[in-house]
Amino acid sequence: MDAIAKSRPTTHYPTRARLYLLGVAAMLIAGYLAHSRLLLRQIEAGSLDWRFNVRGERPRHGDVALVLIDESTLARFGQWPWKDRGIHARVIDRLKSAGASVIVFDVIFSENADSAADAKLADAVARAGNVVLAGFSPGAGGTRDGIPSISSLVEPIEPLARAADVGLAMAAPDPDGSLRHALLLAVNAETGKPIPQLALAAVLRRQGMSVSELSVNPGRSLRIGDLAGVPLNSQGQALVNFAGGTRLFDVAHGGAVPYVNVHDGVLAPGSLSGKIALVGFGAHGLIDVHPNPFSEDFPGPAFNAQVIENILHGEFLSTASTATDLLLLVLVGLLITHISATLRPLSAAGVTAVILAGYVGVALWAFIGGGVVLAIVGPVLSGGLAYAVVTVRRLTSEERSRAHLRRHFASYAPPEVVEQLDSGVVAERMEGIEDEITVLFSDIRGFTHIGSQMEPRRLVAMLNRYFTAMTEVVFDFGGTVDKFIGDGLLVLFNALVKQDDHAKLAVFTALEMQKRVKRLNEEWADEGFPRIRIGVGIHTGSAVVGNVGPRMRMDYTAIGATVSLASRVEGLTKDFGTEIIITRDTLEQLGGLVEVKPLGPTEIRGIDEPVEVFGVLGPAGAEGRVEDGDSDRV
Repeated sequence: MDAIAKSRPTTHYPTRARLYLLGVAAMLIAGYLAHSRLLLRQIEAGSLDWRFNVRGERPRHGDVALVLIDESTLARFGQWPWKDRGIHARVIDRLKSAGASVIVFDVIFSENADSAADAKLADAVARAGNVVLAGFSPGAGGTRDGIPSISSLVEPIEPLARAADVGLAMAAPDPDGSLRHALLLAVNAETGKPIPQLALAAVLRRQGMSVSELSVNPGRSLRIGDLAGVPLNSQGQALVNFAGGTRLFDVAHGGAVPYVNVHDGVLAPGSLSGKIALVGFGAHGLIDVHPNPFSEDFPGPAFNAQVIENILHGEFLSTASTATDLLLLVLVGLLITHISATLRPLSAAGVTAVILAGYVGVALWAFIGGGVVLAIVGPVLSGGLAYAVVTVRRLTSEERSRAHLRRHFASYAPPEVVEQLDSGVVAERMEGIEDEITVLFSDIRGFTHIGSQMEPRRLVAMLNRYFTAMTEVVFDFGGTVDKFIGDGLLVLFNALVKQDDHAKLAVFTALEMQKRVKRLNEEWADEGFPRIRIGVGIHTGSAVVGNVGPRMRMDYTAIGATVSLASRVEGLTKDFGTEIIITRDTLEQLGGLVEVKPLGPTEIRGIDEPVEVFGVLGPAGAEGRVEDGDSDRV
């Protein structure tokens, strides 16, 4: 017979290597976005604020005594600015008497007021000998030797500048306007001299050091004598470790003293012993406020107080290096890529969520426990993108393959079996298993003679109608069409899907096939097609079933002696004049559902022992039987 074998395509899922390449691409995209996009950098900054709030506020160290020019002070001395700077002179005297180690004025005195009052203030500054005054710069000027530079420095008026140290009053808000970093040291672009920020100038005065004694490693660290080094970022800024928000530094909650009270002598001698007194604005309309992680209106004097305490106690936050952040990004991305490429999407989603949540937990622990800031956005984005691109690639590829598979199997398996192709059980059986199956083999008797008498197109048309009718019967009983071999048909039961009654299904399929052939003959009588008869052989036994063949042309089939024996049994139908023959192995599973006629042990080529076979007469108790020995054979 001519072999007209079908082929079924294999599933073309993306290889593991391709999925890993997609994951790597996701990591590269995540790294680029996290470091180059302002929005993501702001989200990263927001994640730092979140860490602060999870940690919560903590008590201040108390090294700085804040003295605020608040509403009560303005009510006493009038609206700012005051021409009588002698008021400040009295406050300096009071603070010195209270034992302040350093007196810092976060107030600009860049213009002359009343000459007598200015002289009085200058005398008080000189008497105290520990005053730091604020200067300011009209603008930044890039960097110089890795240190931020300012265009120029506007100092206090000459008598004050001569009697006091000067620190730069300059905030360095992030792009979102929040204060998170302190610019501790800058270079005056006009003179080339280093200028300490106001808080650093206060600490230098307390330590008895000059700015020239600082040890600076640009972009890395700043060391102030025997104090702990201050970590710096690439812009020369230090990341401030805030104790809390505004309430820790305001008058209402005891974090500051009203300026007027100090002026009036409420401070007892020695009450500020060893402390740095910091004078600044606290009244609305005068105060320079920015958001910080805890408050929307964190005042400038409070910021300077916090920076001073961070310097004295070595509490600035340490930011992980870019290399560390990239390493974490890659590790998280690779791990989730592997998870996404190996687990089912839903399981991978759960594991991915656990990994990302775990990483965020580690970053939170590093922040709270060690003051180390690990990047969150980059690694989380890397893992999320890796999961997304790998999963989408898998799902789209698998869906295309499943659709392709369904289209092809629709010709060889019933719809209910095709619908189960996605199940794990069917997938396992397609990959290859050994199981007991029932094999049905049929062919048209005398087909060679029939074919030689017919015009090719009519022959093909007749075969197509015949196979269509037989396939419909097979599908009705849940069988799988394995092959069309010339005029022959190979059908498997208990192959693609589990069928406990596979022997019964095969036998009743054969009985129905005989009925359909008779109806076909009746239809063809008026069309000039020859009358046909078929023989059916059925055997039950163990076989290996699965997709077999090269990747580009795979065939779902059965392998083993069971298949060849069914074919040989079908050949006996001609010898015994019986339309359906089954073996004892099949009969033993029927439980008396059909009537059979013993045909005795029979020698079969290729089989060592005689095989006991039986002719099927019909369903048990049925009036009509399959006719044996019909003389009208083709």
